[in-house]
Amino acid sequence: MQVLVKYKNELNELITRLAAARTASSDGKIGFAASEFELITSVLESAIDFQPVIPQADRRGLIRDALFATGREAKPDAKLLEDHLKRCEVGYLQRPLQAYVLASAMGIRNYYGRTRIRINGVEVSFHKSLPTKFNRTEIGEQIAELVPAVPPSMVQVLARVSARTPIAAFEDSKESIDLLRGLWCYTMQFRNFVLFRIGPPRPVNVILPGPLHTLHRPDGLLIKDVFWYEPQGLTDHQVHDADQKWSTVQKRGLGLLSRLRAIKYRNELETAFVRYVRALDSPTMAVLLAASGAF
Repeated sequence: MQVLVKYKNELNELITRLAAARTASSDGKIGFAASEFELITSVLESAIDFQPVIPQADRRGLIRDALFATGREAKPDAKLLEDHLKRCEVGYLQRPLQAYVLASAMGIRNYYGRTRIRINGVEVSFHKSLPTKFNRTEIGEQIAELVPAVPPSMVQVLARVSARTPIAAFEDSKESIDLLRGLWCYTMQFRNFVLFRIGPPRPVNVILPGPLHTLHRPDGLLIKDVFWYEPQGLTDHQVHDADQKWSTVQKRGLGLLSRLRAIKYRNELETAFVRYVRALDSPTMAVLLAASGAF
């Protein structure tokens, strides 16, 4: 862990603001004003260079832990903050990697593609129905309150990953799923724009994400603390019918992936594909693109 040089002189100002944001409850417990604490955390996300093996999803948590520890010191300063950041990084790296499985779906029916694809250390598999051991009954009421009705016959997706925290497991596996989806959408939609659409706005993407994502252990045990869902939902008519032509789409998509692996700035391009596909999932983005004349 190191502080980027251009931010070195800013740490003392951040510590001053952290100390000013400190609060105390009636029982003497130290806390912080939420908005100021989050602002300081956001600045430090750009200022701190952690070891590359620590995924982005977990870095914010390490910064928050270090800020809490520093802010509770009698006389917090930049040196104490750096010390706490280093301790948090070491403690994190000492945690063992654990196996997780993300249970998700894609808005595709009649999927005739490969049943397994390995991408960036994540094994993604495709199923006609969710294997019974990945049961969501325990959180069924919560799902029913938040998640719109799920269209039938969508291909179910399992992504197996090793990570130190559930949040990192979700981020890594979901990013790999969305990279595949981005490559497929790009293959199907490249140079294929619709200039005008009649009716309510709808997503640009042909293949949309499934509405629900749950995290499990490899034996199917549900990680009950968290689940994720797509607020916009997915209607039956938005599910893409893949049919027998899907093998061509998949071949071209995997060909793109193979070409990416030969490029030095592969990571940046893969991130761009993920951002591309996530942006075009939104009906709002379709309205913005139409207004700008992009399609």
